[in-house]
Amino acid sequence: LALVEGGIEAVVKCMAAHRADRTVQELGLRVLVMLTDNIEAQVKVGQLGGIQCTIQAMDAHVEDCKVQEQGCRVLCEVAVSNAWNKMNIGKEGGIAAVVRAVLQHVADRSVAEQGCRCLCSLAYYWRNLPLISEQGGVRAVVAAIAAHVQDAKVGECACAALLGIAGYPANRPNFATDGGISAVVAVMGAHQDHVGVQEKGCRLVWVLSEDLDLQEIVGRHGGIMAVVGAMYHNRTAWELQGLGVTALCSLARFADNRELLGRIGAVGAVVSAMKAFPEDRVMAVQGSLALCYLSCDPMNALLIHDAAGVPVVVATMCRHEADRDVQESACWAMCNLADTPASQEVIMMAG
Repeated sequence: LALVEGGIEAVVKCMAAHRADRTVQELGLRVLVMLTDNIEAQVKVGQLGGIQCTIQAMDAHVEDCKVQEQGCRVLCEVAVSNAWNKMNIGKEGGIAAVVRAVLQHVADRSVAEQGCRCLCSLAYYWRNLPLISEQGGVRAVVAAIAAHVQDAKVGECACAALLGIAGYPANRPNFATDGGISAVVAVMGAHQDHVGVQEKGCRLVWVLSEDLDLQEIVGRHGGIMAVVGAMYHNRTAWELQGLGVTALCSLARFADNRELLGRIGAVGAVVSAMKAFPEDRVMAVQGSLALCYLSCDPMNALLIHDAAGVPVVVATMCRHEADRDVQESACWAMCNLADTPASQEVIMMAG
């Protein structure tokens, strides 16, 4: 560690002495990336001025995409496991530097990927969340997706960044105004078989649809279709199915979404997930609630009957007999479904 500490200090001093030299700055940043491969070294970079040095390099060489890429890498590495470094990056102007790097060099996939990774890491410190939104973080990530929609790695990093930013409720309205919802739908549509992209996309749709003001907007901008598509293309992915069911349940709470949910195939997706993972408690609760909300629409109640949803809910109740939450959500679903004559007979036969 002493050797690493000496190396970090030497690099920081060198970069400070030759700030106008682009090559020195790029190479210095590359060395810092290599030195920050463990938690202790990440702490030392923060303590020895590496954060300020990195931001100054990015500010001095705005036009150089290599300096911007390496700067984003350094900030991401030192922030990933250290809350103090996350806070310091926000205080020293690092968020603005990363956003500027992505927007100015959005055509460069490495800058786009590393910038999104860095914003994701910084978003997991609560004081940074309003700063990221105020300084254009959503807009930068949306631009990265638009420029590299066919790149799964950029897409996954971008979805992770947006997910982190959306963790702060006050940031969520910006997803509608800055195009965040449409961008996530686009990247999910481009990588339907990529489980990482789909999981993060489904989780983001769920988080955004928890905001009552966004439920209709998420549905109208393609969020429903994206989630249903993710579930149909990745039927064996347990975590993705759970996230998909939870997102559909949240979206179905808004009455105006229910007709679209039924038309796009949400009923079949929920029933299939509950059948595939009968032991999963979250799937049981959220799936039953989703069917409850969906069945408020008479056409969806018929679709649930046709998809054999009633026997699935009954089986869920039997399998999770001692779980109060499962029993309650399933009873609500059965209550709504019992209004449909065709389902009444199935309920009676199923016991």
